[in-house]
Amino acid sequence: MGRARVKQWQAARAEQSRLLWIAYAVSEVMSLLEIVTGILVLSASLQADSLETGNSIAASKPIVKDSLSRRQITNAALVGVICVVLFCFWIVGFGVWNLAHENLPRAFIMMAVGFLSLFANIIILVLLRKRRLVNASINAAWGCARNGAVGNLGVIIAAAGVFITHQSWPNLVVALIMIPFVLRRAVRTMRDVK
Repeated sequence: MGRARVKQWQAARAEQSRLLWIAYAVSEVMSLLEIVTGILVLSASLQADSLETGNSIAASKPIVKDSLSRRQITNAALVGVICVVLFCFWIVGFGVWNLAHENLPRAFIMMAVGFLSLFANIIILVLLRKRRLVNASINAAWGCARNGAVGNLGVIIAAAGVFITHQSWPNLVVALIMIPFVLRRAVRTMRDVK
């Protein structure tokens, strides 16, 4: 009877680890796609959303905690927060520069990447939905995917705004709305890791 429970627990743990790895991998791939595409198509909102989509430090912590010391995890989180803050300054400068020089983001590509990222986040939400109430790590990953989906909707709205107005200010406005939430979550993640 005891062995059966241990095997059941080990199987559940392996399944949770697999789900976390999938969520982590998908969010990181989409984050990279959004950063690169955001730079190429002059979209500050896509770049800001990449921070939201890739905000998986909290979700990835259970994956690496067995292989890293507490100090290493804390240092990695600190470096991550510093990078997020610096990248936020870059995004604001990038958006203001493009607005000042009347560089128009490519709305159709923005919208396509926004929808693709939204689809990826929905898949993660569906995968994690059943287990999120019984596991704190999966619940954290589910929350990251949910926040990422909201950011994706922001990018889609920004792209629609750029397309309708033929100006870049909707792109910058959405980025400026996203940045405080990204910074707040990054700081909260740092506190959680300590």
